Amino acid sequence: MAPILAARKQLKSYEMTMPGREGRERVTAIKLKDGKLVRMRSETPNGFMLVMVDKQVTYLVDTRAQTAWKRPMEERRGGLGFGGRFDPEAIAALKPKVSAAKLDSLDCWLVEWTDREQTRQVWVDRQYGLPRQFQTPQGLIKPTYHKINAVPDSSFELPSGLTVREAPAGRGGWGPGAGPPGGPGGPGGPGGRGSRTEGGGRDGNRGRGPSESPPQSEGASNPDS
Repeated sequence: MAPILAARKQLKSYEMTMPGREGRERVTAIKLKDGKLVRMRSETPNGFMLVMVDKQVTYLVDTRAQTAWKRPMEERRGGLGFGGRFDPEAIAALKPKVSAAKLDSLDCWLVEWTDREQTRQVWVDRQYGLPRQFQTPQGLIKPTYHKINAVPDSSFELPSGLTVREAPAGRGGWGPGAGPPGGPGGPGGPGGRGSRTEGGGRDGNRGRGPSESPPQSEGASNPDS
C-alpha cells in the first residue's frame, strides 16, 4: 500500500460523482492533507452535508431554510465508506493483496482483501491513488472525478448567514425519526412526529431517515463501508 499512500499525497482536493439509488448521481467533494481526509461535502436534495473531520463535527445544511443542523462526528471504522471514502491506511491493516492491473487502458493497482467474510476489490489509479472502480456485493461501481486539486476551499466552509442549531439526540443523530425537525423523518416533517405520515401514513417513512443522512465514510454510496 506504500505506493498508493505516496501517490495520494499529491491530492489536495477533488470532486467525485457516484451512481446512487434510483439512478440519482451523488456528488461529493473531498479535501485532503498529506493524503488524509480533512473535510467532505456531499450534495443533498435541500442543500449539502458537510463533514469536518479536522473539527470532529458534521453539519446538515438546508440552503433554502438557511439553517445548519450540527452534531458531533460519530466514530466509524475505516476502509471503504463515508460517502465513498477510500482509506488505504485502514485497508493496509487488513493485509490486502496488491497487484498491477489495467482499467480502460489506465494503469492501476488492484487491491483485494477480505472484510466481514466478503471479498473486496478496488482498482486504484497510479497517478493520484484514486479508486477508479469498486467491486461490491451489489456489483461494479465506477466513480468519475472532476476538479482534481481545484475545488475551492470555500466549498468546505459553512456559508455566511446560516442559523446553526444543535441537532437533538435520537435515532440517526438528527433527532426523533432520524431527521432534523421539519425535515424528512423529523418532527413536523414528512414521516416525523406531528406529520400526516407518522407511523406509516401514506409513505410509511417513519424511522427511515432522510435522504440527507450522512454518507458512510469519503465519497460513495457505501461501496466502502
